[in-house]
Amino acid sequence: LLGRIQVQFGGICGNSVPISIFSLGPGGFFATGEITPISELFPGRLTPGLQGFNESLRFPLRTFALDDLALISDPFDIAVGAIDLKSGKLIDGIQARGFINQDLLFALLRVEPRTPKNSFLFRGPALLQRGTADQNVLRFAGTVPVPFPESFKFPNPNFATGFPVGPNSQLDPFYWFHAISDGAAYRGVKSSSQKNIISSTGDRFSYSLAIPGEGQAGIAKFEYDNHSQLGRFEMHSLAWVSFASSGSSQSGEYDTVTFSGFGMWAKDGVRFLKQAVVQVCTSSAAPYIGIQIDSGQVSNVNTKPMLQQDVEP
Repeated sequence: LLGRIQVQFGGICGNSVPISIFSLGPGGFFATGEITPISELFPGRLTPGLQGFNESLRFPLRTFALDDLALISDPFDIAVGAIDLKSGKLIDGIQARGFINQDLLFALLRVEPRTPKNSFLFRGPALLQRGTADQNVLRFAGTVPVPFPESFKFPNPNFATGFPVGPNSQLDPFYWFHAISDGAAYRGVKSSSQKNIISSTGDRFSYSLAIPGEGQAGIAKFEYDNHSQLGRFEMHSLAWVSFASSGSSQSGEYDTVTFSGFGMWAKDGVRFLKQAVVQVCTSSAAPYIGIQIDSGQVSNVNTKPMLQQDVEP
């Protein structure tokens, strides 16, 4: 997921501090909220939330192609908690309500009208701590078990038809985040480039970037080629940028840059003005690349690890 976590702190109360948490879309990204089956059913306005990547959801007998993924906080039930000032742990964890915006769930609403329409209530432990560059790091691992009654229909991979589920069926959606606050002003130039990378969905792509920090001369540059799509993006103006130090950073160096910018997407001899959102972490222990062109609708790649334990918060 690409985006931001907004945290509001209250006043000190004994040995704890109350906080509220809300998810937001990527910084500097200009877009109206997408009309979806969820937004049409919701009685109010939904703020665009964390934007996900295309992936494959694998079960023993079926594999689903997942597109249009987003996690949207429920504005009628904002997540709250209280931080223990001694340990940094949130007392009794966090309860966070959110909507999973995803093709599979849209199909579920179609094939099984009895599906509940309320937001998911994710519960789990959370921790606020200092990062390697003295940045605030907020970690949350929320889950919610959802019993799925026997004979209810679940979508087939074609998303048009469904099949009745058996006894003792259950869905296990989860919401994990590892959010790092902006650090002190970065005064260098973050540069990185790689060629012929294979994304988690099999796309082959290359990129190069040079993003100057505060007080640095030069124009921000970002170029991206998706060789599988035969498309290319070249940024001409930077809209928003954040530098951070990941948990595996050496000596607190800023090894992660997240930014959005405007540029031209070119394919088949046609050029379009589009906006890109990018996150690149150059840590040798946990490298990562995530690139979305036009909210991922035009091009959408990332290098999510295959093993779940490698991304647990």
